[in-house]
Amino acid sequence: CSVYGSQYLLEGLYEADMPEMDQHALDLMRSDSDRGWLHMIHNVGTTVTLEAWDAKYKPNLDWNHAWGAAPANIIPRYVLGITPLEPGYAKIRIKPQCGDLKYAKMYLPTIRGQVCVTINSKTAEKFMIHCTIPGNMTAEVWYPLDKVDFTGDAKTVTLLLDKKPVQATRNGRWAVIDNVMPGEHNITFPE
Repeated sequence: CSVYGSQYLLEGLYEADMPEMDQHALDLMRSDSDRGWLHMIHNVGTTVTLEAWDAKYKPNLDWNHAWGAAPANIIPRYVLGITPLEPGYAKIRIKPQCGDLKYAKMYLPTIRGQVCVTINSKTAEKFMIHCTIPGNMTAEVWYPLDKVDFTGDAKTVTLLLDKKPVQATRNGRWAVIDNVMPGEHNITFPE
């Protein structure tokens, strides 16, 4: 698709809420094909996003188009999964859909302060979400059970929030901890 259509393609892949679609979206953003952002940087030489993937698709393209910058909003909203749930970021959702990434970190400025989310999966058994929630905000954290090969159909799952067991609600491939309070937190799966 075009650079404009890539926004909707990537959103659709992440909204499918399937690990293989998360991975496909990530692979598209990392692709060095002639219809990829790495091609724009490495082969065309641009430092901003183009109006089209390459001049061969649109000979009169310009070199400054925000509509070609889909990863700029997809990465915070889906890869690291930071989205507002209430007006003014009073409450946020953290739902990382990170495919095969082993490590990613993002600082997201909001009107209530800076949110920081780090995902770390050096091994499949130890996927960790580290988050910093500003003092006037709460969070709903979605932990991907497919990262730890969780099996079972229980309605609740025990996770570790700052090394203390908490009950999380099962929602498909996710375990959800609601109302995570302000501060720095580590969320992991018990060994």
